[in-house]
Amino acid sequence: PSGYYRQIFSGWDAGETRWQSIFADATLPGNGVTYLRIRYRVAATEAGLQGVSWSPYQGPFPPEALPLSVDAVGRFIEVEVTLHTDDADYVPTLRSISAIAHGPQ
Repeated sequence: PSGYYRQIFSGWDAGETRWQSIFADATLPGNGVTYLRIRYRVAATEAGLQGVSWSPYQGPFPPEALPLSVDAVGRFIEVEVTLHTDDADYVPTLRSISAIAHGPQ
């Protein structure tokens, strides 16, 4: 089974927002039977997010390590974290998502 959570982050009102990394804080019990995957999309406007394609899925985390490196420019970034379990006795839990960016220089 799997489920996902999406979060939109807003960058700076003026100038360029360059997104650098995404981090997800999650509890992943079961020693490898639970994991997460991340994808994102970036646009100049929040409404514009609907018109752009998602990045390819990144992960699984673990074994890959977080944070996820990103090099994308746009005022808004939408992040989707998909939680997976291969055993219904172990349920992954997402605590938070954060996106780090650099603003105008």
